[in-house]
Amino acid sequence: NHIFAVRPDQKRLLPEFLALVSESRHGRSYFEVTAKKTTNLAATNSTKVREFPLFLPSVFDQALILKEVDEKAAVIREALAQAE
Repeated sequence: NHIFAVRPDQKRLLPEFLALVSESRHGRSYFEVTAKKTTNLAATNSTKVREFPLFLPSVFDQALILKEVDEKAAVIREALAQAE
């Protein structure tokens, strides 16, 4: 229901890494638990977005993690393409 523009300091946090963590089980759980819920609708606010607990490895390690995830996802994408 809301859109937030998040611009991390890229010397500390890669945007792609933040997106990956936000989409993870950890991220989904956090936003589900902290969301304000009404009938068939859950909403968050900028305070909860800022308070998102985030393990913060070095930018170098974030890049390595992103590369590893991308390589594993490529294998899955290839298997799906072959199955189709």
